[in-house]
Amino acid sequence: SSQVRVPDVTGMDSQKAIEELAKAGLKYKVMPEENNAKSFVVQDQYPKAGTNAKKNSKVYIYSE
Repeated sequence: SSQVRVPDVTGMDSQKAIEELAKAGLKYKVMPEENNAKSFVVQDQYPKAGTNAKKNSKVYIYSE
């Protein structure tokens, strides 16, 4: 299984964060889900930056 490095998207605008994750080969999920459509600054993420994740796995980005 190919592993990719999780980028640091904390503090980024959500659109930029999503682009960065896509570039790294990762998918994303906005938490809480009702904020999915809104633009926001990413407050937290899981898995954390610098850790390894499976390619195409999800990174949770938190809007609060």
